[in-house]
Amino acid sequence: MNKLYYGDNLAVLRNRISSAICIEIVSLVIIITEGSISIIAGISAKSISLIAFGADSLIELITSAFLLWRFTVQYRDQSNEDIEKAEKIASWVAAIALTILCLYIILESGYGLIHQENEFSFSVLGITVSAFALLSMPILALRKRRIAIALNSPALKADAACSMTCAYMAGAVLIGFVIYHFFKISWIDSAVSIAFLYWLIPETKEAFEGARKGELSCECE
Repeated sequence: MNKLYYGDNLAVLRNRISSAICIEIVSLVIIITEGSISIIAGISAKSISLIAFGADSLIELITSAFLLWRFTVQYRDQSNEDIEKAEKIASWVAAIALTILCLYIILESGYGLIHQENEFSFSVLGITVSAFALLSMPILALRKRRIAIALNSPALKADAACSMTCAYMAGAVLIGFVIYHFFKISWIDSAVSIAFLYWLIPETKEAFEGARKGELSCECE
């Protein structure tokens, strides 16, 4: 686990860590909200892309939660030993969950594309949460990246990359719904879901590499 340094000015360091804690709290609230709403909307609309988007958001929750825990412990100058053990377990959980998500997308979307069908319906709630993620996640990622640079924290920089990936996926969901609305292409949701693999496969690979090192990881930009 990387330790944080900011010269010899401990007051400045603590202030930067405090900022990191605040941004992770905001991130957790957004992730929980968009993830749960996306899954609910996806199930209701029978949309594979919305369900996958929501599931990926909830997997990202693991990273944000442990970063918040890590920064809180460092702010209080407590031992990192317990967090290091827990992070190793969480890294494997995240990697396995991402693998299951990729397999779900391949099987469900593959079937939809082969049979040129996917009975999903237009979802105002899904479009709303996707649009919110598309607008909010880049802002959140930029703020995380700035704090990461100030703290020299690769973990927070990786978390910023995860936030940008979330924005890309939200944009793909929106494009899929727009195409379906105007052209009524029944299999477009499956195609969008397959496109998610462009981001999810590298994310899964990084997750397994991080798990072997005992670190949560996300470097897919």
